Amino acid sequence: MGVPSYTPSVVHLLLETLHAHVAETLADARVYADHADKAQVDADDVRIALTAREAGTFTAPPPRDVLLQIARERNAVPLPPVAFHAGIQLPPQEFQLTAPNYNIALPARTARVRAGLGPVPEERAAAAPPAGGTA
Repeated sequence: MGVPSYTPSVVHLLLETLHAHVAETLADARVYADHADKAQVDADDVRIALTAREAGTFTAPPPRDVLLQIARERNAVPLPPVAFHAGIQLPPQEFQLTAPNYNIALPARTARVRAGLGPVPEERAAAAPPAGGTA
């Protein structure tokens, strides 16, 4: 094929792909042979399996004239003008992936300390020294 050099793993990849394609095609041919109540798969079953697989896998591109007509219609609509803004132009906030999309549930003590309210009242009472003496 005129390929001067290749990675050895390419051969294994091609063999694996070819094996999978042949195995799937022969499995389909076996289904067609079973449907026709045949004991063995013959060339007609393989031909039908290949035709069915090719019909679902490969499609012809639209003709060049059709593509040119679609391109003319699409290109007839001018693009909106781009407004110049200094700095980086970002999409609207709802389309950005930089905004936090989660909430962290903090224990009551941590939330009160972060809010500057001090510890929870039950903890304050437990941490206070006993009245009337030292411990």
